[in-house]
Amino acid sequence: MGKPSPAQVGRAAQLFVAAEINRRGGHACLEPVAPRRVEVLATDASRERTVNLRVMGKRGGSVWQTSTAYARAGEVEADPRRFWVLVDLVPRAPEYYVMAESWLANNIFVAHTAYLERHGLQLGERALGSDSVHHQINVGRVEEWRDCWDRLGIFA
Repeated sequence: MGKPSPAQVGRAAQLFVAAEINRRGGHACLEPVAPRRVEVLATDASRERTVNLRVMGKRGGSVWQTSTAYARAGEVEADPRRFWVLVDLVPRAPEYYVMAESWLANNIFVAHTAYLERHGLQLGERALGSDSVHHQINVGRVEEWRDCWDRLGIFA
């Protein structure tokens, strides 16, 4: 059996999130929002509240891979309908970390700023090449958001 590609891991994570929302009594579907980008669109049972979920999966390794392009300081432009769900596909059953998009954007900003300070760099510089926007998120940074499905406000 071959190793799944990053695209397959991402799609599996999206499908697991949609299934979990439906299992909990909400409604969810995959929604294309840009070329090569899909989000999970979820609603409550009465379809009165809708939320958009950006989903990121990981399988193997210890971190989720993302970009510093998502970094935002503070609660700027906080949208109560936008969330991220990080999915760990390594355990026997998937583990979910559900957080507000604004929280994760600020967390990426804070972590990246600390990285720059540790290496004596300025914004836009990188220790291993200035063109890189790569950013890693480890489980410890998001542990407080494990199984926080209630944050979505779509379950009775």
